Amino acid sequence: MTGPTDDDITAEYIGDRPIHNDVVQLVEYQSIWPEQFQREAGRIQGALGSRALSIDHVGSTSVPGLAAKPIIDIALTVADSTDEAAYVPDLEAVGYQLRLREPGWFEHATFTGRCWGL
Repeated sequence: MTGPTDDDITAEYIGDRPIHNDVVQLVEYQSIWPEQFQREAGRIQGALGSRALSIDHVGSTSVPGLAAKPIIDIALTVADSTDEAAYVPDLEAVGYQLRLREPGWFEHATFTGRCWGL
């Protein structure tokens, strides 16, 4: 079995596909990362209410003491991620933007959010 082609991946992006040819910068663990996650989780919970089935801090910034890219990754679970009308407008209203749909991978979607000046 082969994976998706570049054309397949490009077709899943909303807007222009980002160019990934930059240096990845890792920084020492920042004790503020859990607080930043909690603040954003509160914004998401406030926007979606009970439609947010779970909101989890994931990725390298969720591991105390681990150097990481200074990006807070959040995994949000909703009942049906294909029902975008049920949650996307409310996430957009609090500053998130739908950037990628991955129907071939558990109907996964990726949003970008605000920058915290990390």
